[in-house]
Amino acid sequence: MSDEIIEVPNEQLEFYKKQLIKLGFFAAIITVLFGLILLFCLISKNSYNQGLKNRVNKILNENSIEASAETQLALPSALSATAAAWKLSGDNDVYAVIIRITTIYSSVPCIFTYNASEDEAVFVAFDGVSEKAERSIRQTGIANQISYWKKKIPGFMKEAIKEEVK
Repeated sequence: MSDEIIEVPNEQLEFYKKQLIKLGFFAAIITVLFGLILLFCLISKNSYNQGLKNRVNKILNENSIEASAETQLALPSALSATAAAWKLSGDNDVYAVIIRITTIYSSVPCIFTYNASEDEAVFVAFDGVSEKAERSIRQTGIANQISYWKKKIPGFMKEAIKEEVK
């Protein structure tokens, strides 16, 4: 190899300088947009969780369950996008769980109660579904999905309750 110095014409240097400036502006705009999205997600999280809690309380009251959701539990990360759970007032061993279940009408939130002392989940009701749609959903084999979640809830609720106690 030789130690020759290669000179680059000023026109090329100016071109590369302008391209780097454009790339820097583009990267800055993308970074600011992602930062804003993250900020809005963090700000709206509490409001979203409060809305879910209010819906769960409404469904529990409509179905003659004299308890209200109080403390939210942290569920395993794989479920956190489709489910949420709260400790219910009164009895220390009963929890409310809301899970999104896919039906012929798209995803529908379902409310379950979980009794930790009996290690049993009980289906309470669908949320936000008209009576006509609910009848149709019940006739299309939703019982299999409900029984699936009744068996699945005790497993992840035990883990969530252990994490709450720590």
